[in-house]
Amino acid sequence: MTRIPHVLALFALSACVETSGPAPVAPAPAYPFVGTWDCGVADFTFTNTTYNNGSDSMTIESVVPRANSFVLGLPDGNSVSLSMEGADRMQWLSGTTGDAFDCTRL
Repeated sequence: MTRIPHVLALFALSACVETSGPAPVAPAPAYPFVGTWDCGVADFTFTNTTYNNGSDSMTIESVVPRANSFVLGLPDGNSVSLSMEGADRMQWLSGTTGDAFDCTRL
């Protein structure tokens, strides 16, 4: 009795295991601004990767954390700054137009 058939069977089974492809990536933690906010002019909604200003959805291309605030890089060179005032209040400031809104978490 030889053990070669068992070794060959194990080798054949190991070939069935997927070993290629990207390694799993842990999800990014939620930023404090993630959620829906009443900003007076519209309800703004943020995820870790998108921003909706009440009518248009945009991809967040970059997030630069600052002391109690975040600068979001948006398409076409636009940006917004979000200053956190506790968990349920935020000031939204456009780096493009200079508009500013006080926002309350919904």
